[in-house]
Amino acid sequence: MPGLSLITIPGLSPQKAENSFALLKHLPKFNIEQIISAKNIAAAFCGYNGYPRLSFDEPDRFILIEGLIYNITDDLIKSRLFDIADKFRRNDTYPDAVRQFMHDADGDYLVLIYLKQDNRLLFFNDRWGRLPVYYSLSDQMLALSREVKFVLEWVPSIQYDVQALAEFLTLEYILGDKTFFKNIHRLGPASALTVNINDAFIKTEIFNNIVPVSFKHNDTGLSRSGAAGRYLDLFRQSLTWRHDKLREKELSIVADLSGGYDTRAVFAGLCEMKADFTACTDKLITGDETGTARRLAGLYEKDIHIMSAAHPVDDITEMTRILYITDGLVNGLIDTSCYYDDLERENKLPGPFANFKGMGGEFIRWVYMPKKGYHHLADAIIDDGYNHYMKMSDACPLLSLKKSELHDSLVLDIDRYDETDPVAQTRHLFFDYNNKTVNSGEDRNRLFCWTVAPMWGNHLFSFAAEMIPPGYIDYDFFALFLKLLSPQSLNIPMYGSGVRFDSALSRIMFRNRMKIKRTVRDNRYLFKAGQWIRGKAGPRRYIETEHARLAGEIRKLYDNCETVKSHFDPGCLDRYLNGRPDRLHLYQLLTLILYMNEVERRYRQKLILQR
Repeated sequence: MPGLSLITIPGLSPQKAENSFALLKHLPKFNIEQIISAKNIAAAFCGYNGYPRLSFDEPDRFILIEGLIYNITDDLIKSRLFDIADKFRRNDTYPDAVRQFMHDADGDYLVLIYLKQDNRLLFFNDRWGRLPVYYSLSDQMLALSREVKFVLEWVPSIQYDVQALAEFLTLEYILGDKTFFKNIHRLGPASALTVNINDAFIKTEIFNNIVPVSFKHNDTGLSRSGAAGRYLDLFRQSLTWRHDKLREKELSIVADLSGGYDTRAVFAGLCEMKADFTACTDKLITGDETGTARRLAGLYEKDIHIMSAAHPVDDITEMTRILYITDGLVNGLIDTSCYYDDLERENKLPGPFANFKGMGGEFIRWVYMPKKGYHHLADAIIDDGYNHYMKMSDACPLLSLKKSELHDSLVLDIDRYDETDPVAQTRHLFFDYNNKTVNSGEDRNRLFCWTVAPMWGNHLFSFAAEMIPPGYIDYDFFALFLKLLSPQSLNIPMYGSGVRFDSALSRIMFRNRMKIKRTVRDNRYLFKAGQWIRGKAGPRRYIETEHARLAGEIRKLYDNCETVKSHFDPGCLDRYLNGRPDRLHLYQLLTLILYMNEVERRYRQKLILQR
């Protein structure tokens, strides 16, 4: 993954550091530049033409900003970060300065401040943790990187976290700061590290939730239309800041357009501001939405490029390569196909460009509520209340994991949330899903170009998380926002649902359908009854030849991979594969096993196997 990687360790070998940085060159266009080379510390930046960074190299300090801050000029960024560096050197209220910077800066960024004479580091990310960062630390080492692979190169041993494996197979993502590995963690949003480096040890302090992530509603007395109007103002501001900064950086703009909701808002917003941009739509492996996209683009008299990429999902070697590059965090079917969609866009369009994506609108249209009948959110999760893939009752025996142990781990993760209110906790869980799985897809796109998600703007998203009453949030609220933004954006039905938000009758029928769906979803007993009925009906997507191929690959990997053998129960695996599971569930299992096999191939001597 493009971006920053850093290692600090007493007696660091410069040659070993250089060799580890060379492993970051996943694509020919990547350039690896060593930006810090000093006693006991080395850092490198992996980038390409169009991947944004800003740095200041002074005799006493080195400051790097990866990514973009859209609402502050580069000169003011420099001034504020130099002020933070001075306060950090004096240990003088620098946490307050960092907190204020996170609050003010709207962007997707990481900041590294290195004090050369003191051999000290300050590192922090943005308000919502938009650029994933992974680290492993001890009193003898800190390895930090935009990708897990670099950290794996430096840890003395590798041991899987079985609870994390179970969460990936069921929920689709991993809660908290966990990764697949016990000694590697993901840095949370609005977090900072300070590092003191000397010849004997490394002293690292981590400060989490500097600007707390909170989904507890603050009642401001806003009406429904007032909330939609304020959201619109902040959306336009977010879009304008991003457009103007990218023009300043001489990056052209490409905007995705699918048949759904969020890309429609971004596309319409760019059209309304008369922006110069290229519109694109993809023939996705999950469904061809290009017809809807073409019709919508036609309403705005906008040409649209249709991308039709090959999707070599039958090529296990290629899928493994892509999964390893992306740290195995996304279902292999989706990861491989979207990788080739992104590659097609890069090949067909002149660069460098920034790709505007439609992500983040889920938080103003999708009512993510706690299920009635459960004492704790973890009780609902362990009872398959929020699964995307495998059932907990399948995943736990498969991994020889007691369900009670997984439940206790879930309780610990949920109890770390700042919120205690069940509605706010459930919305935070939805944020975790989007900030892990969805964000991983967005980050994969950064292999090819800089990705921009205007609906994740700092102030816009903070308003959506904290100021819009949960009772307002539904598809009608999103339609109201679209109507205020650009009324003609509602004239084409949404792909898949057939709903026309410009038709009162269609809107009422859709609203009633969604109310019934929510009533069933948010009640423990109705939800479980629905699960039972769906189970009796059998898997929705079952293709005999595809199932046989996937199951055969999984069995072959089990037979040849010691890591897989040590973590998966063979009898449970056989029963699961013979039970005709859904194809996406099978791909999720294959994803994990392919990734474990590749880690073993590279780091067999470091692995601690479960017995």
